Amino acid sequence: MTATISLDGLWICIQSLSKTNKKWLSDKLLEELYPNDGTIKTKEEILEGIVQGAKEAKNGQTHPIEELWSQL
Repeated sequence: MTATISLDGLWICIQSLSKTNKKWLSDKLLEELYPNDGTIKTKEEILEGIVQGAKEAKNGQTHPIEELWSQL
């Protein structure tokens, strides 16, 4: 059986979802749009880099700006 729904009808259905289900749906849509092939860093990875950089700076270790830009 095939069903057809308008985008307006779909939007009304989405608006009726709970906050938890909306979050789940948004995560699934983002995964579909932007698959993580290892190039996207997690918040934890970014924070680890910041902490490591702060430790290196405190110890007097510096890096050329070009090297830093290449890591972004």
